[in-house]
Amino acid sequence: MLCAFVRESAAQTSVPASPYAPGVELQQTFPGKTPMRMPDTPPRNPFPQSDGRPVQIPQQSGVVEKVEKVVNVDTALAALMSSIGNFSANGTMELWTTNSGKLDVKRFPFIMVVKDGRIRTELDLRYIETETSGEENMFTTLRQVGIHRISTITLPQLTTVQILFPHAKTYLTQGLSFEDIPGVMRFTKKLFGPMQLDKQVYDKFDVVLQYNTGDTVPMEVWEIPGKTGEPTYVKFIRDQSAVTVHFASIRKSSVADNLFKVPEGFEKYSDLGVMLQAVSIRFERQRAENMPGGARPRTSPLVVQPNPDGSFRRQPR
Repeated sequence: MLCAFVRESAAQTSVPASPYAPGVELQQTFPGKTPMRMPDTPPRNPFPQSDGRPVQIPQQSGVVEKVEKVVNVDTALAALMSSIGNFSANGTMELWTTNSGKLDVKRFPFIMVVKDGRIRTELDLRYIETETSGEENMFTTLRQVGIHRISTITLPQLTTVQILFPHAKTYLTQGLSFEDIPGVMRFTKKLFGPMQLDKQVYDKFDVVLQYNTGDTVPMEVWEIPGKTGEPTYVKFIRDQSAVTVHFASIRKSSVADNLFKVPEGFEKYSDLGVMLQAVSIRFERQRAENMPGGARPRTSPLVVQPNPDGSFRRQPR
């Protein structure tokens, strides 16, 4: 959902221990073969221009910038709230971004369900404007083709994420990175102090989310005193952005297993751009059929292909 729909698989390799005991010299030839005799004269220098001296390799002057870790909010929240067990919760999610110094806030109703390690979240996109000031993004593009809700099913044991678009009856299947598995994440939690907000006193914690890759993400977690592990407010802080979740209610309960399965009749895609193109054509055809006089549908898709980085910003010509 918030992982830019792109994940890499993690692999580990191990090097077997040496079968030779310490101090044992390895034979340089095959058994029964006469060792090769070294020539009496030194070999000719293959690089006469260096007079036999090592050639200095020029140092790179460019600075390599580390790419900021993309936070999988679904699994991070599940890890943070693991002490609750099975639960269902609802609230509001906000995406805070800055573009050319201008703050942009997108706000969604948010539902989260966790059962036996499986995670399901839902975002309601009906509060996102369908027209923007010349800038397209994933959410407005989905709204334009009649998609008003996103459901994400995360199966950590299968390292799989399924992204459902119920209004279009389509879904994507992608891999879940090893570092995004809830059981691998660690949190360092430090009490900042009691804070009062809207006549309610909260325990505010400064938290650091730690990945096994060495990446860290600073967070804020607000809890009502006595309800440890049940946050009211969570904020993931990034360089030029932030993700916040306000929980209106958290209920410890178990839910039906079919919530973690793709409904029958949903069409599977492996690429977001291809899915949007197909849904766009179908959406335009259905809209034309419902218009008076049977207007002809568009001959070109309404949506554009996402850029290589997953964004929908218009590229300069």
